[in-house]
Amino acid sequence: MTSDAEVYQSDRTAMPAAGLGEQSRLHVTSDQSDLAEARRITAEHLRHRCEWADSGAVQLVVSELLSNAVIHGGGWWSLVVSASSRQLVIEVEDRETVTPSIRMANSDGTAGGMGMHIVSKLVTRFEAVVHPSGTGKTVRALWNRPGLSGSRRTM
Repeated sequence: MTSDAEVYQSDRTAMPAAGLGEQSRLHVTSDQSDLAEARRITAEHLRHRCEWADSGAVQLVVSELLSNAVIHGGGWWSLVVSASSRQLVIEVEDRETVTPSIRMANSDGTAGGMGMHIVSKLVTRFEAVVHPSGTGKTVRALWNRPGLSGSRRTM
């Protein structure tokens, strides 16, 4: 397994994004990291590259999306964090083609069922896209920097 610092350093790159200025990118997979480490690396990335983001909310969303990938997506996942001065995007890819939905909590008293409801309340918007090849999906959570036009939450 790669160390935290190596994953963070080796996968962080600055990339231009149309209309967004300089953008940083973090990429980590379940082959390199576990869920707790992915949350920690994400928080570290935000601290250096996206100071305006609410790190606690982002870590909760990362946790929910990665947990869904483990529970419902076969276990393997890929996390991409793209941050700029105007926008933050979290993308989680897994190998399941069924997209998540906001639903009621489990009525049988067991835990679960609230993840996407929580995500929907914390982000500007989210979406799930099934890969055309049928090999999985990407769930994307997006935040616009507060105070910018279009930063209102939508589902």
